[in-house]
Amino acid sequence: MPGWNGYTVCTQDLDFGLMLASTGDGRPSVLQIRAQGVLPHQIGDQVLEALHQMTPELDAGALVTVDPRRPRQGVAVEAAGVRR
Repeated sequence: MPGWNGYTVCTQDLDFGLMLASTGDGRPSVLQIRAQGVLPHQIGDQVLEALHQMTPELDAGALVTVDPRRPRQGVAVEAAGVRR
């Protein structure tokens, strides 16, 4: 995707990741939040942890989901681009 400039998009829009995957580009990386409470005091620590844990994946082009209901401290790496 031209002009992505190494940014990671942070979104609560579940369709964004699907649209990105349909391009086959894998860029920009996406940090997708699946939670009702998205204020910093509610999910901020998990978002920062996901960014810290998944920096190599996000740098390579990834869709990372933060979901407080999931195991592994609420962080999951989804399929698209470079994944693990």
